[in-house]
Amino acid sequence: MAVQRSHRPKRAKKRAAARKNVEPTRRQSISLGEKLVLQAITWGEPLLKRLESLVRVIEEQSRAMLCSILLLDEDGKTLRYGAAPSLPESYNRAIDGLTIGPSVGSCGTAAYRKESVIVTDIARDPLWTNCRDLALSHGLRACWSSPIVSSDGKVLGTFAMYYRKPRSPNGKEMELIRFASHLAGIAITKSRADEEAMANIQAATAAEAKFRGLVETAPDAIVSVDREGRMVFVNSRTEKIFGYSRDELLGKPVEMLVPERFRDRHVGHRADYISQPRIRLMGVWDIMGRRKDGSEVPVDIALSPVETDGGILVTAIIRDITERKQAEETLKLRTSQQMTVAVLGQRALAGTDLFMLMDEVISRVAETLKVDYCKVLELLPDGKALLLRAGVGWKDGYVGRATVGAGADSQAGYTLLSAEPVIVDDLRTETRFRGPPLLHEHGVVSGMSVIISGKDRPFGVLGAHTTKQRTFSTDDIHFLQATANVLAEAIERKRAEEALQARYQELQTLHEIGQIVLKSLDLQTTVEGILDKAIALGPFDIGVIRLLDLSNRVLKPVALRGYQDPNNVSEITVELDSSRAGPVLTEVLSSKEAHVVENVPLARGLQPFKKEGVQSAIVVPVRAQEQVLGAIQLGSRVPRKFEPHKVRLLETIGNQLGIAVQKNRLYEETHQNLERIRALREMDLAITSTLDLRTILDILLEKIDRLLPFVTATTVRLLNRETGELAPVACRNLDKEEWKVATAGATARGLGRMLSEKNTPVMVLNVQTDPRSLAPQFLRKYGLVSSLRVPLVAKKEVLGALTFFTKEEHQFTDEEVGFLTTLAGQAGLAIQNSQLYEEMAKLAGDLAKSNKVKDEFLSVMSHELRTPLNVVMGYTGMIKDRVLGEINPQQEEALSKVISRANDQLAIVNNILHATVFETEKIKIESHEVGLGDFLNQFRSVYEAPINKELTLN
Repeated sequence: MAVQRSHRPKRAKKRAAARKNVEPTRRQSISLGEKLVLQAITWGEPLLKRLESLVRVIEEQSRAMLCSILLLDEDGKTLRYGAAPSLPESYNRAIDGLTIGPSVGSCGTAAYRKESVIVTDIARDPLWTNCRDLALSHGLRACWSSPIVSSDGKVLGTFAMYYRKPRSPNGKEMELIRFASHLAGIAITKSRADEEAMANIQAATAAEAKFRGLVETAPDAIVSVDREGRMVFVNSRTEKIFGYSRDELLGKPVEMLVPERFRDRHVGHRADYISQPRIRLMGVWDIMGRRKDGSEVPVDIALSPVETDGGILVTAIIRDITERKQAEETLKLRTSQQMTVAVLGQRALAGTDLFMLMDEVISRVAETLKVDYCKVLELLPDGKALLLRAGVGWKDGYVGRATVGAGADSQAGYTLLSAEPVIVDDLRTETRFRGPPLLHEHGVVSGMSVIISGKDRPFGVLGAHTTKQRTFSTDDIHFLQATANVLAEAIERKRAEEALQARYQELQTLHEIGQIVLKSLDLQTTVEGILDKAIALGPFDIGVIRLLDLSNRVLKPVALRGYQDPNNVSEITVELDSSRAGPVLTEVLSSKEAHVVENVPLARGLQPFKKEGVQSAIVVPVRAQEQVLGAIQLGSRVPRKFEPHKVRLLETIGNQLGIAVQKNRLYEETHQNLERIRALREMDLAITSTLDLRTILDILLEKIDRLLPFVTATTVRLLNRETGELAPVACRNLDKEEWKVATAGATARGLGRMLSEKNTPVMVLNVQTDPRSLAPQFLRKYGLVSSLRVPLVAKKEVLGALTFFTKEEHQFTDEEVGFLTTLAGQAGLAIQNSQLYEEMAKLAGDLAKSNKVKDEFLSVMSHELRTPLNVVMGYTGMIKDRVLGEINPQQEEALSKVISRANDQLAIVNNILHATVFETEKIKIESHEVGLGDFLNQFRSVYEAPINKELTLN
């Protein structure tokens, strides 16, 4: 016997104790009422009193119920009052003598038709047309009537249920009507039979000699005793019932036919009866007679006193009621079984907890069938064994743990395989199967088992067993199967409710996930919320969401739950065309479909799950349309199977997460682009606000440090056109002097040529090992790993290189390279403008120096040239004016030409001097008061000559 651990031993024990102590009131009432009615029949109570007892018992089943029994008169047409203690007396008097017919209320019609008549509303039903006012005036609105029919099909009367409100009967109430009609029939039949029997006995006693043959052939034992209790007459039936011969009985005390435990008491009862002799039916309690062999037989006894010449004799009519008792017991059992099925059906419909319902089923079955053991076996998921889910009578610790095989060697397994009920008369001689250890360990001998059906496969088996040999009837197996059907229906209904609730919960979860995706822009919050929902849906014990970084092909865990050791979760570098991620992840990422692993320990890959003790797992792709963005891995630490709809649901969640990831990335990309545009604008404004190279480089490095947090260090080198070297000019987060020393030399010249030739960015994934790297030892010292060198280009001319370093291996994306190239382009223009500005400033200085020399030269030259010209012109004018003597016309004409050319020359010199003054911006006009006399004296002195001629000014 395999034993499984119970998850609810305490609760099961408490329910078992409660079941032992609780008996439903209604069932007690029916059982007690039935006994009282049967006793009333036996005791010889008047018929009307018997019927009244029956009515009161039935009415106890419902406070709203008013019952009535009407007896059909000997004419077969008239109904007479029988019993209706709760109906108004006036109503009973009114319907006493009612003539039956096809439309005479419920009772008159039922007796006429010989079938039940159900009237749910007296106010509207045409059957009550002639009696409606009578019923309504007494507050009666519904009446259900059933004919009381004898065994030979003769109508004896009617049994009716009245209600003060319109209503229809349910199945239990219809069964109760039939039950009451049946008992009423027994009472009426028995009463009439007793009356007939008593009449026969009296006639036989009056003419003993004449009717001795009749007495001897009577079906009942007839015993006459005298005043002292000695038997003076017995018939042949007495001999057959009790096993004594006539001689052994005559003259002996009648107490020899009474069980020993009642003999002393019987002597007193006999004396009381002799003192007040009367016809009497005995049977307040069940009466037992004692046979010669000591066995007992149930009997009915009717006493009748007879006066004889020798004194009073008491004649007892003794009827062997063994068969009737057996019939009554069978009736009780069937009624009890039907009531049990009905009650369990109501409990099932009321939504009783499934485990509580199982416990109640086995308790009621065990009590109804009077068996030692009852059990519910549940077929386990693997179909190889059945678990003792609920039971009565089994040893402690077995319920919830013990299992039996589902093969043909066990009774339960044989039942499942044969698909039919199985009855075992004696397990010790059974040849169809051996029987499981569970039954042998408990001494089981007889039993029966039926299938508890299910939608897709049987739920299990319901069984009942005894430790003594017993033959179960067909009715017993039908009862057990009916109970199993009730349980199966409850199980299926519970499963349907759970499935419906699960579907609703799944839809609710999808809606909540949709709201998270719709409202949240925080990817981490979204991922963790979706993982929590996915784990709860399983339910799962462990889960992780990994998202694929498409830039460097890394599956990174972004959210995890349920890991006992978080170190078991690590980043997995995945190449979609390789097996680095293991067969499961590789298949999911390539096929873009979910993958179910029901046995993780035997599967390839999934090492982190194996370390965590996961038994079953499912891996779902995170998708956005046809793009795979990652995977959701969920695991259970107990073996389980995943239903197809659950897999599809998780795939839907993966798609929703894919939409969230894509939306978040689009948002981040848009936000990043806006930030970059804003940064480029700010950098453009900052760079163009100055032409100082040092300021430009400082602004450039500061903006890069702020905009690119993943960049650890940045360097700027400018190309020396004369040497071809990339001269180090600026850096960020590095020691500038150490950097210059470490990276100076020929390697820089080679890098300069490389940039000049290719004019494209150069990315190095690991600068510490790449042969193209400059000063790898220096880079290792600062922990720099990846780099991106972007040429500084302006108007297709390479000005230098802008290099970005990271402390972690980083695959620069196309977007990042594009942004940094644009940034370098802006910086290149600014650097070129700065360089041009510096060149122009230098050239302007050189020109200023040249102009100064020129100006100084022209100034000196003009003064030097003008002085001799003034002298020449002065003396020429004097000659022409004949100050120095007379001249001829030819001389005067020649002198005029000399003066004209000299004036031209003087104008040229003056213009040169004025131009110099203008260029040097030294010309200045000022106004001063001048004395005319002083001016003329000064002017005269210029032209002063030694002549004795008066000078007149006009």
